[in-house]
Amino acid sequence: MAVYRRKGGRRRRRRDAVAVRESSGRSERARQRERQPVRSDTTIHEWPEAGLVLFHGPADPEASVRVESGRIVELDGRSEDDFDSLDRFIARHAIDPEVAEEAMALPPLELARRLFDPHTDASSVRRLFGGLTPARLVDVVSELDVLEMMLSARKMRLRNRVANQAHVTNLRDHPALLAADAAEAALRGFAEVETTVGVAGLTPLNAVAVLIGSQVGRPGVLTQAAVEEGVNLRLAMKGLVSYAETLSVYGNEDRRSADCQSAAAWKAPSLEELAGCGHRMVTRNWLPKPGYATGTLPPVEG
Repeated sequence: MAVYRRKGGRRRRRRDAVAVRESSGRSERARQRERQPVRSDTTIHEWPEAGLVLFHGPADPEASVRVESGRIVELDGRSEDDFDSLDRFIARHAIDPEVAEEAMALPPLELARRLFDPHTDASSVRRLFGGLTPARLVDVVSELDVLEMMLSARKMRLRNRVANQAHVTNLRDHPALLAADAAEAALRGFAEVETTVGVAGLTPLNAVAVLIGSQVGRPGVLTQAAVEEGVNLRLAMKGLVSYAETLSVYGNEDRRSADCQSAAAWKAPSLEELAGCGHRMVTRNWLPKPGYATGTLPPVEG
């Protein structure tokens, strides 16, 4: 197929892209798309030796639980004496000991089917899942495909009322403007306010600004900061945000190493101890640098 057009008083014959073929038969359009930078990205396959595996990793613990006198004394193959801070919190606050042994006795496939089956009452599923350990939860989820996960989420995530989240950001990272916007978002009915930063060192200041502004607008609004994981955790533990979102807890590490002994006991471990026990992303370099000291912020206009 040929297309003719006039340029500078002369006819020039231009071949259509369909006619421009490589010996392999690929069109010019296909070759141009392959040269785009985004096509340089590659798919990372599972690599268990490096910890890049979704389910059934070689270091994953076997699901187990043991309850004595209404107290969980074993969790996924680890006895109570070997619990670290995460295990202790899960055993004391995240698992119902009255249901644990009953729920753990059911095979993962049966639990997975109950999770998305519309004929199984959601309240009974919620009761059973309240007794599952982290390892058994992974076993159950690994039995589901994407559509079954969607059905499960639709069935189990029932809300008493609809709530939305607002993003409050500012190009200048000015706390007064952030507080004012957060107050307006809360006043307009948003249940949660999230912020982020342009300058990483200003993260605590932005978090405080959004926290104060949101509570002035309407008490009870949740706040959070979309920043690096370690910073996010420190902000939450200091009470500057309502919770820490999207934390990667690397459970396949040996958290009973020498540098973790003091944090294994549930006695208010320090941030430095937590940094070495299951969360390697915690960092001390989150405070504003000297160049971002108070008084260097631009004035509020208007």
